[in-house]
Amino acid sequence: DAVNDMPVMKGIELPKQASLDWHDFNSAADPSVGEVLITTVHEGGKDAWTRFEAISKAVGYFVRRYHEGLLTWEEAWEEISSFNKMKVSPPWDDLRLKKEVDRLFAKHCDKYGAAVPYTPPVPSKNIPVEVTSFRLADLIDAPLTIPPDIIAPRILTPGGMLLFAGAPKVGKSDFLLSMFMHFAAGEPFLDMAPREALRIFYLQMEIQSHYVAERIRVLSISNDIRQRAAENLFITPRLKMLLNADGVQACIGHIRERFGKRPPDIICIDPLRNVFDGGDHGGENDNNAMLFFLQERAEKLRDEVNPEAGIIIVHHTKKVKKNQFEEDPFQALSGATALRGYYDTGMILYRPDEVGQERLLITELRNGPEFPQLLVEKKDGAWLSSSMLNKPIANETMTQRQAAERRRKKDLLLQLIHSEAAEGRLYTANQLAERFEGKHNLGSVKAVRDRISVLSTKGYIKFVRDIPEHGFKKTRSTYGYLCVEGMEISTAEDEPFRVLPSHYKHPSTGACMEVENPYQWIYPEDEHEKQ
Repeated sequence: DAVNDMPVMKGIELPKQASLDWHDFNSAADPSVGEVLITTVHEGGKDAWTRFEAISKAVGYFVRRYHEGLLTWEEAWEEISSFNKMKVSPPWDDLRLKKEVDRLFAKHCDKYGAAVPYTPPVPSKNIPVEVTSFRLADLIDAPLTIPPDIIAPRILTPGGMLLFAGAPKVGKSDFLLSMFMHFAAGEPFLDMAPREALRIFYLQMEIQSHYVAERIRVLSISNDIRQRAAENLFITPRLKMLLNADGVQACIGHIRERFGKRPPDIICIDPLRNVFDGGDHGGENDNNAMLFFLQERAEKLRDEVNPEAGIIIVHHTKKVKKNQFEEDPFQALSGATALRGYYDTGMILYRPDEVGQERLLITELRNGPEFPQLLVEKKDGAWLSSSMLNKPIANETMTQRQAAERRRKKDLLLQLIHSEAAEGRLYTANQLAERFEGKHNLGSVKAVRDRISVLSTKGYIKFVRDIPEHGFKKTRSTYGYLCVEGMEISTAEDEPFRVLPSHYKHPSTGACMEVENPYQWIYPEDEHEKQ
């Protein structure tokens, strides 16, 4: 309190934090074992934690593993010794390190009893370990046999996993209920089609049963579809359970009882956060914990019920800046990054405009061609889609703002190319994007490069391969140096001279073509509009 009351010294700025406890260094979060094991720590308290704290954390971790029978004493000591030599600068001597190990081990045994004898792992008899491979010749010559998609086109494949994500209250549950009722009746939904009337187990943890029934009743779905789906879709009430070892076994027993001899084609877990169990690895932000859940919980449930079934996992997205989302929507997924590398299909339901009712359905596929983005909206209880080619993403006001921003970037890029040349500098597309990344509100390298690509397709930007007489040799770029109409370049030796394009990007094929008349600047986009 006395420190808080002290006046701030001249020239000093306090950290901008909400609380007044900025000076309480003891309140910092304890580092995880994972952080400690990969971070080098130096003497003198220069780092976020001391050498003593780091070694105690590492020793405690490997001592616990030995105590639980997961390592031999020799293996535990080797791990501790290696950590001390590689991550502690300067390292402790072996005598001091051994005293610390013995001290912590004795303390652990006093609290938890004698150590469990180490037993080497034995491969499971139920899941034989076997390695197989295919010769390229076999893959080329063998007849192509691809099993039919559970949901076409390649949205959900046999034994595959689909991650369906969105922000809270974006409409994920309503969307899934409508989609599942269609699929359970064997009917297509939006641009997706089931292979047949699908059997679906919907394990949901958020909505009570009477509210689920209410939502289903207000969906604008024909009685025929409702009747055909009635015996194929099973929905749990809001459950309060973890999908741990006991939870998996409980679900397996329930599914077998309810589905009988016809197991489900789809198992949906909604949402991941409410059932997540990462074992001893940690929470959903930990990669090891996430992989443990996917392999030992979600896939184990599927494998025990029907190995050919598809899994749908419902998840949340986090808040990211709009420009970041537009560059890579799937970076908005909450939790560990291992999740994105694991699923076969990712799908995000996104609200592009807070005041609008439309949603953007964004999909990425591992096993199929690019799936187009869909603009979807719930009208009168039915989910409808419209083509992204013919309709703006959001309302008219947002569309106007986006169009104005595109015009601003176009004018700015053309002016930059022109003015930079006047000062003796030519750029390829990549060079210009890297040079002006984050400047003039142009965005990232990818955003600048994409805008240059668009402008070259529309004919605003053409290219010149080389100007050897003025010191600009041929570039390795596919197209060449950027060139705009009326561009002049100045060098130290010469008077300004006009730069004429030698190549252009074909508006249909994207091929690099030679310019027939460099003095005549044709804009394909304008000609297309006149026609």
